Amino acid sequence: MKQYINLLFCFALVSLLAIELSAQCNPYRYNTSPHSGWMSCEVSESPNIDRGESHWLHYDLGINHTLHSSWIWNHNSITSLTNGVISYVVDYRVEGEDFWTELGTYSLDLSEGSAFYAGVEGPDFGGLTARYVLITLLQNGGGDCYGFGEWKIETGEALSDIDEIAAAKWFTVYPNPTNDNITIDISQENSAHSIELLDLLGKSVIGLTPLVGHSQTLDIRSLDSGIYTVCLVGGSARNCQKISVIKD
Repeated sequence: MKQYINLLFCFALVSLLAIELSAQCNPYRYNTSPHSGWMSCEVSESPNIDRGESHWLHYDLGINHTLHSSWIWNHNSITSLTNGVISYVVDYRVEGEDFWTELGTYSLDLSEGSAFYAGVEGPDFGGLTARYVLITLLQNGGGDCYGFGEWKIETGEALSDIDEIAAAKWFTVYPNPTNDNITIDISQENSAHSIELLDLLGKSVIGLTPLVGHSQTLDIRSLDSGIYTVCLVGGSARNCQKISVIKD
């Protein structure tokens, strides 16, 4: 079941609030108050060391979620429209990992300071999994500060360790982390007939591979460093566990 997380950036707050959208009567209109949204007039050290000192907003979803489409509102105060953002980059991070992955760099039109401003379509995360989202503001419209309004992200169900705990009774994967091969030991009771390996976007990087016996080795030397999901597939049933691939 999909839901929406609203990232409402309140003026002078460092952290972001995940709340139900309540700032507007029409859920897609954004008001023109200079105190609506978020404003940064000085750079600070980013949570992503690759971004250095910058204007940024860091959001912790509390647990891994699958993320999908989004809707975004720029700074909308009629007295300071040039503080609005015209270029930004989005990074995301999975719970338990210490590296960030770049989603992409995006442009955004300045708002017109209208009470009817309804925002625009934002980045599409494509169903990837993340707990942390970082938006770094690269360029504004020429103002002295960087202003940003609101961000609404469509999410799937929260992903926790519960599913992996359940899957652990059906199979084990080792070594984890790894850099060349993994071995999958499968319970006698498991009726799966294939193995599949997915990346963070849910894309199959090693397609359905028939199971032979109750122990099987996969060569993953061609994969880049990152988090992957090993799934045992049997009919409509799937049991999955995450692995880390770390290359020197």
